[in-house]
Amino acid sequence: MARIRVYLIAAAALLFCCAGVGGALAQDGGEGEAKSARGSVFAMGFKCHYAWWDPVWSESRLTMPLRTSSFQLPGINHNLDMSTRANFLYNPAFSITLAERWSLSGSYMYGEYEYKGNESFMKYFDPDNYFYLVQHKLEVKKHDADLLVNYLIAPWVKFFWGVKYQGYFMHDAINDYMTILDTVGVTLPMKFSDSIIFHSIGLGTGFSFTARLVENFYMLPAISVIALEGRDYSRSDNILKRIVNVFYLGIDTTGSKNYFTLVGGSAALSFAYHIPRAHMTIDAGCRAQFLWYTEAPRKNNRQKYDLFYGPYLGVAFSF
Repeated sequence: MARIRVYLIAAAALLFCCAGVGGALAQDGGEGEAKSARGSVFAMGFKCHYAWWDPVWSESRLTMPLRTSSFQLPGINHNLDMSTRANFLYNPAFSITLAERWSLSGSYMYGEYEYKGNESFMKYFDPDNYFYLVQHKLEVKKHDADLLVNYLIAPWVKFFWGVKYQGYFMHDAINDYMTILDTVGVTLPMKFSDSIIFHSIGLGTGFSFTARLVENFYMLPAISVIALEGRDYSRSDNILKRIVNVFYLGIDTTGSKNYFTLVGGSAALSFAYHIPRAHMTIDAGCRAQFLWYTEAPRKNNRQKYDLFYGPYLGVAFSF
């Protein structure tokens, strides 16, 4: 059953990567309305975002007792905080007018992020004490795709609903420095790498509005709600990492799969200027998306939300 769910998610990703409710629900709603009012049948465009992303795994805390057949420890405590990063994301989109009040729109957004963080903690063994300094460098490739059906309720308001895919591939390069205190006093460096593949798919619905400020100049607010079903898969590229996890922590997360539900919303506000002779619309604005995890993906995650926000600049051509 789990394998079937993976295939369905992968098929949805391939389907929607060519199209565009998180990102597009907020972005494309009002703009498509202005184009429809001018009688265009097909429009295509491109947006460039500069966005901050605070993912659910940006803060983690591990607190657990350690037991093996030969010793028992009171436990370990350590925190890992990844500072929120910003980067450019690229977002092609399209819109097709199907009837007087109906249209179809879609978009695909891609960007890459890099996070760095350090964690340190002590472990107590007899006769030595061990001090760990762990350096993380995370490289994340983020994907977001939406496909929407739009219905023009009135010249200034549109209702829309559709399907959303969101996913990422994360690679964690880890430098682990273990210092044996007391009797030895030496530091042993170790290098590992972990990967997490995340997929989610779901539905969203919302409203977008068009306010004409002056000739050919529009204000376009939009708001939507989102519900996603997601899963991730973790793996380690280094057998030594598994040995350390099992022996020192008593756990083995390699190959683990986690299923969870995300609920939240997206909001955007943009301003668009239409140039009739060029059949071109230029828009600039900002958007934010908030997703709440009903359960933390992992027990050591300190936060249960995913926050994405930032400005964007776009251009679209209508035909």
